[in-house]
Amino acid sequence: MAETISDVLGTTRAHVSFVLRPGGEQVLANALHVAELARQYEIEGGMSFRGFVEALREAASGGQAAEAPILEEGSDGVRLMTVHKAKGLEFPVVILADITARLTPFDASRYIDAERERCALRIGGWSPKDLNDNKAMELLREEKEGERVAYVAATRARDLLVVPALGDGPYTEGWVAPLNAAIYPAEDARRVQAGAVGCPSFASKDSVLMRPDGYPASRLTVCPGHHEFTASDDPYSLVWWSPEPAVLSLGAQAPFGLRRDDLIVKDVAPAVLRRGLDTYHAWKTGRDDAIAAAQRPSINVMTATAAAATEVLVPIGHDIDVVTFAEATAPRRPGGQRFGSLVHALLADMPLDAPDARTIARLASAHGRVLGADAAEIAAAEAIVLRVLKHPVLQAAARANRDGRCYREMPVTWRTDAGAIVEGFVDLAYADESGFVVVDFKTDRELDGAVDRYQRQVRIYAAAIAAATGRPARAVLMRV
Repeated sequence: MAETISDVLGTTRAHVSFVLRPGGEQVLANALHVAELARQYEIEGGMSFRGFVEALREAASGGQAAEAPILEEGSDGVRLMTVHKAKGLEFPVVILADITARLTPFDASRYIDAERERCALRIGGWSPKDLNDNKAMELLREEKEGERVAYVAATRARDLLVVPALGDGPYTEGWVAPLNAAIYPAEDARRVQAGAVGCPSFASKDSVLMRPDGYPASRLTVCPGHHEFTASDDPYSLVWWSPEPAVLSLGAQAPFGLRRDDLIVKDVAPAVLRRGLDTYHAWKTGRDDAIAAAQRPSINVMTATAAAATEVLVPIGHDIDVVTFAEATAPRRPGGQRFGSLVHALLADMPLDAPDARTIARLASAHGRVLGADAAEIAAAEAIVLRVLKHPVLQAAARANRDGRCYREMPVTWRTDAGAIVEGFVDLAYADESGFVVVDFKTDRELDGAVDRYQRQVRIYAAAIAAATGRPARAVLMRV
């Protein structure tokens, strides 16, 4: 696998394509990292590409996959990471993003009592008493933890720390709020403007680019420029930057090396250019044809339910007679998908030989708990099964079951003349003297309007069993 990945990258010259992209060093490093992961997978005993792809998917979905380290740590680029991942690291420039992220949650989510070894959690919007009683303490703990996170973030910068702030006054709910005291000058010094070394000359005395209704700056608005902080034991200074984009020289080109566009705009002879374009167009046409061919399925797989609704497949089993039984049901019995699943589960697991009401009740209770059914649904399903077991079709199935000639929830597969594959599960099938009897249970309240489709479905089941066993099959559609 590792050798194949390396051959693909080399043959397609994907390295060049990757490195010419924005952030190409990282893209190329990640591609090479996949080859290294394949090598490790082989060493650990992996044997198939499918298994390797599944391992990559599991690592990605589980948050275990990390970007490969940049080949050149000194190369230009911007790294995005959480504060927790940045612990222990140092960077020349650090920008604290997303000022609107809250310092603390709106409400306490848990309370831990170490002495009693108890943890109280807020679940579904409801809080236990222990959590409510200690809510103030937990919120204070969250606030102190937020301050520690802000301290860690601010101390990752080696040369320059950029802190987002509101020029008209501190934003007290953001996660960088603990730094407000260190970046806002005293109120009587906020409107004093001074030039900053290494910074452009700020023409405006407003650090807010746009206000509603064109309101002017107030006396509390911090003026862009250099500000000294001498009140503390360790004096320092900082620069409030102007929000006007015009003070920056945007679009400047890097003063080093040839990058991207410079590599692909070299002048060449027209004949060479034409040959290159012809080769590219031939490759692109072949690639498009290959993609179109790959999008056409070689095998069309569908369920028996879908096949029964397709008029093209109506001829399947058209010569098989279908007998429909509609068992009398209580007019106010439950309905819906959950009830239907409960009834089908009971019909699949009920004992055919001499079943007793107690056994059926235990099965109904067990399946009802799994499906989350209520008492009325469980009782109605139990009554239906007890009544169905008395039907002559089920009595015949019980006799066949004693002889080992009964099959329940049996998977069947049918290949049509057009090559399509139809799959499904037969509720009940048993052999008698004349062949097989195939039974499909339906719990719909009314069969009107859908009886034709249900009959086609049970015909497909019967046709599949007849083809597999070489014996004739009869179809029974039973509404319960």
